[in-house]
Amino acid sequence: MLAARAAEALRSRLNTTRRPGDPEVLQGVVERLAAHGGCAHGLFAVGLAHALGPRTGWPPHWRALLRTLRQHPRPDVREAALAARTAVGVRRGSPHWARTATHEILSKACHATGLRRGHAAGPGPWRA
Repeated sequence: MLAARAAEALRSRLNTTRRPGDPEVLQGVVERLAAHGGCAHGLFAVGLAHALGPRTGWPPHWRALLRTLRQHPRPDVREAALAARTAVGVRRGSPHWARTATHEILSKACHATGLRRGHAAGPGPWRA
């Protein structure tokens, strides 16, 4: 699924050492994406929330967005949001934690839609 691949690329970009993107500005973007109801929009919202929530220490408004995504009308988005963890053994907010946990979420979403990790799909690690 192209949306899952693009969401993974976006998440990776947000978790670089430069940490681009203002979490306050992107919060509004995530809210609009979550409200849309589409699968791609929801997966992007989960990817953004999972990249920016840990960066900001999972404040209440980011946790509320994640709860909203856990009730999304699309099952792949619900599953991805349910797989997101706001507290794990790795130090919360560390780039390693966000990268690992978000990859796990997007992997589950891709698996649910029939995609799998591989190198035969051109740019990006996902293929049908």
